[in-house]
Amino acid sequence: RPLALPFFTGSAWLDPDACTNGYSGPSNSTGSKLARINQNATPLGGPPECPWATNNCGPNDEPFAFHPGGVNVVMADGSAQPLSAERRATSRQIIARHAETVRRRGGEVALYMTHVYVPPHKEARPENLELTARHYLSVGNEIRALVIPVALAFDEAYRRRPNVVLHTDFDGSHPDILGTYLASCVTYASIYNKPCKGNRYDYYGRIAADDLAFLQQVGDDVVKRFFGR
Repeated sequence: RPLALPFFTGSAWLDPDACTNGYSGPSNSTGSKLARINQNATPLGGPPECPWATNNCGPNDEPFAFHPGGVNVVMADGSAQPLSAERRATSRQIIARHAETVRRRGGEVALYMTHVYVPPHKEARPENLELTARHYLSVGNEIRALVIPVALAFDEAYRRRPNVVLHTDFDGSHPDILGTYLASCVTYASIYNKPCKGNRYDYYGRIAADDLAFLQQVGDDVVKRFFGR
């Protein structure tokens, strides 16, 4: 069916309100750790009395609740989980449990294959890409969820243009503006089965035209190859 709005969870990189504690509320809020994740917020189709600025508002009987015209796709990610056997096992269990909840509430599940660490991150390793890709593909196949190949797109972009800057230089973990744009292209093309190429959005002129074209081409190529489209 036609998709409405996606909701990202699993990382402060992806939450719509940039909430760093993993719960509902404004950025850097100190919402109760006992509350469930709550996306019942006005921007996503929830009740008007629950704006992003209000902590722990709305029904919280389960981690996810969906509204007509609101969220119906939940994406989960994890950057460190694929890098050890113990983390992978825990991640698999948690994803499977929440996927069941999301689907029971009428939503769809997608796994966001997170880009891997690069130097200066202390966990940057050559094998991380393969570990990350295998984990997300394995879990995605197991729970029959869409896998969004962002990690593969980052790798392809670095292969084609080694001097491109996709990560922040201070931690080698979080995406820089071009990395965020590439990830957005891959996510869009994966969910909607439409090319990113030709999209004129350039973050208010902050992304150069040649970078825009390059990232769109990489994103579309990777998605097409990944899904065999």
